[in-house]
Amino acid sequence: MGNEKKERGFTMLLSDKEAERLYIKASLAGMTIGQLMESFAQDLICGSQTNGSDERDLANMWYDRCVFCVPSGFLHYTLSHEGESGVRGLVERWENLKEAEKRLAGGLEEFWDQEDMDAEAEGVRQGRLELEEDYRRYEDREGRKGPGLEEEIRDLTRWLGDLEALLDNGGPS
Repeated sequence: MGNEKKERGFTMLLSDKEAERLYIKASLAGMTIGQLMESFAQDLICGSQTNGSDERDLANMWYDRCVFCVPSGFLHYTLSHEGESGVRGLVERWENLKEAEKRLAGGLEEFWDQEDMDAEAEGVRQGRLELEEDYRRYEDREGRKGPGLEEEIRDLTRWLGDLEALLDNGGPS
């Protein structure tokens, strides 16, 4: 992912009075609403143009205090433990597994010989066991059963699609 900046649009739901007060706050600082929100976001994410370490600390303290209901689920678990690359890795492993399962469903004509097909089948079995073990670790750590690996992987895939849409064309918010 590049470091070039692109204009992105986000949606905020505010009453007329709240929008007016936000406009006034931005104007008092000599900024547009977009510039004000961008400045806060830079501090929140420790971006390339923060307003200083105190501001970064305060923005993150605000975030930690105001995120009242911390999301749970495999996506949250994976992001908090492995970051975006962990989500990508899980989705990639799942997609590779599904492709291999399709080849296996095609029968022997998809392979050089029975030995090649058997090796692929063993790789699929091992890959599924590893993914299921990753998911069991998540369930054990959360102390509850999730909806299932396949459903959670769909959520991870959807999240990656949303991230790609954000990076490509500024949506979703």
